[in-house]
Amino acid sequence: MPKRLTRADYLSGVELERYLGREVGVRRSAADIAAQLPTLDQRTPQTQTLVRKMATRWIASGLAIEAPGPRGGAGWALSPAGAALIAQALVWKSPATVKAEARAAAVAARREAAEVDYHAILRRLDGTERITIRALTIQEAATIARQRLRFTSERVVAVWEAAAGDFAPALDPEG
Repeated sequence: MPKRLTRADYLSGVELERYLGREVGVRRSAADIAAQLPTLDQRTPQTQTLVRKMATRWIASGLAIEAPGPRGGAGWALSPAGAALIAQALVWKSPATVKAEARAAAVAARREAAEVDYHAILRRLDGTERITIRALTIQEAATIARQRLRFTSERVVAVWEAAAGDFAPALDPEG
């Protein structure tokens, strides 16, 4: 099981993906990285210093490697460890998200456990049809039955809760 990602590791992974991309070994020059900086930092005298500080931090943590350009210009590439961190960061969920998903699953399970089977009879153009609907209340079951009608001349004739010795209520043919 992979180790749990900290918020700092997550932010590092997001930063690496932004500046170096997702592919291992693809060189990014200092100008490429500077172009990805926030607008306020792109055209200042400290831009090159800022890029070099970021790259030094990545290299020190083993997330990037130096990749000089064809004429010896500064450049960096993503290392396999950096790619692994990015992959983890892309699937990382915050503890709050994990808790919210667990709560939503518990609510859905409680709702499903509370649902009851209802039967409905639909009077269609070509005859009657009996359907079974799973819902919390009879009102909800009637709404679902109405949604299954195809034409305006069709009607929901009856809706009742299913029981062990289930039987269909008497239908008035005139409806």
